[in-house]
Amino acid sequence: MNSTAETIQAGIKYQLFVRSKSQNWLAKQLGWSINKLSRRMTGKASFDIDELDAIAGTFGIGFDDLLNVPMIATCEPVESATSFDVEKVA
Repeated sequence: MNSTAETIQAGIKYQLFVRSKSQNWLAKQLGWSINKLSRRMTGKASFDIDELDAIAGTFGIGFDDLLNVPMIATCEPVESATSFDVEKVA
């Protein structure tokens, strides 16, 4: 992670993932347009503290929990998780 904004975005994505929810769902819960949420999730606009508090409240967590993203959730996906290079052991 390079910035606090990216950490917050990852935290929100993680919270959506563990709940099997979408950004559309979150936008509706907050009474926002999907465009408003999308602009914040892509870094084109910044979240303010009240927005982050509302997001945390929607998830039923504290604001600081948005910053506590498990390490595995911040890893980049592997290009091909179904193919492996295996060396034959003689």
